[in-house]
Amino acid sequence: GAFAAWGNGSGKTTLTLTSISYPVYVISQTLLQNTAWLLQPLAVNGLLKFILICGLALIYSYMLGKYILIRIPPFRKQ
Repeated sequence: GAFAAWGNGSGKTTLTLTSISYPVYVISQTLLQNTAWLLQPLAVNGLLKFILICGLALIYSYMLGKYILIRIPPFRKQ
């Protein structure tokens, strides 16, 4: 929604992020929980863990959305 409201709708990056927004939304919660569970024993500051978890989940969901889920019929662009 943020890219649709404030982004340039004609840019390549914006169009890519817009097209994979639904797959990222669908899989992000599971990826967040699994990444948090894997990083739980890491002995660093809580804020740094939060940044790592969110960053890794965003990267994972982007890769899954762009290269795998977008090929499944319910997630395809029209």
